[in-house]
Amino acid sequence: MKWGFIIKPATVVESSHPDNTTTAELPNPDLVNVCQVETPTNVTGNIDQQFNKFFQSLKSFVTIWGFDVKSFGHHISSLRKHLRHITSITPTLPSKEYPAKISFARNSLQLMVNALDIRQHYNVFHNPHDDLLYRVVELRLKLLTFHNTNGEPRQHLNSHNMYDIFKLWHSLSFWKTIFKQLPNVPIDTRVIFDSQVRRAKKTITYLISSAPQSH
Repeated sequence: MKWGFIIKPATVVESSHPDNTTTAELPNPDLVNVCQVETPTNVTGNIDQQFNKFFQSLKSFVTIWGFDVKSFGHHISSLRKHLRHITSITPTLPSKEYPAKISFARNSLQLMVNALDIRQHYNVFHNPHDDLLYRVVELRLKLLTFHNTNGEPRQHLNSHNMYDIFKLWHSLSFWKTIFKQLPNVPIDTRVIFDSQVRRAKKTITYLISSAPQSH
């Protein structure tokens, strides 16, 4: 899937690539262990583990209440270092899945950075249009949790998962309706909001269409 991002306030940048938990510390000792593995099979297994741990770390910042901005801000450097380590090793390995994993990991991390930027640079607590923009980006972060490390829908999405996805769809439609009724919305904010809504809808449609059909 393709993910679009907002890198700076009032600027749209298109990328060429789209339960309640506590924040987890990155497994730095494991990074050293990856470098010490000798056999290709073990290297592949360890890289898969690193992708899983990295993605689980990202998901730990997204709770049922929303995005843990403060905690994520404290971990950005460690997350980037972890991802650089993974991407420095994967080009030497034969798996065709790794380009997709790297792309999804980078895009997921960037979307979180964008959410942090919006909280820091937009007046989300006083301007309704900025608040709605942040809510949509935060919703996209929640949608990440329904994917695997390849950027594909998780296997065995159950009825509870689908209920949560449909609730997000309802919220998205509700926010879009409210946003359209707001006066004096800056044109750049409106463009960014519409872009984020389109991408969120595309992701939700993808998740719903990929869910197992009951007979």
